[in-house]
Amino acid sequence: MSEVKLNETKKNYLERMVPVLIAEGKTPEEAVAICSSMFSKGSIIEVEVEKSINFSGKYSDGVFTTESGKITLSDIMSAFGCDPNMEYEFEFCVEQEND
Repeated sequence: MSEVKLNETKKNYLERMVPVLIAEGKTPEEAVAICSSMFSKGSIIEVEVEKSINFSGKYSDGVFTTESGKITLSDIMSAFGCDPNMEYEFEFCVEQEND
């Protein structure tokens, strides 16, 4: 079964995959049910994007406090153009500067 493509709508996924399952011997009803289930499970697609934001400050309780104000995880997600309705995995690299 083919995975859901990045940014693929349910309609497009069904149009693409239902005929494949029918060709494999499923009834149209079975094909739609299987494809709907696969789309709902949202086959996980890994997309690795390397972007960076550099700032310095102190971190406490989920908020970075910098000279110019506070930065939250929501701010960082917004800067990367993340869709708030999607799930993301972030990796943070923290470097400590020695005075």
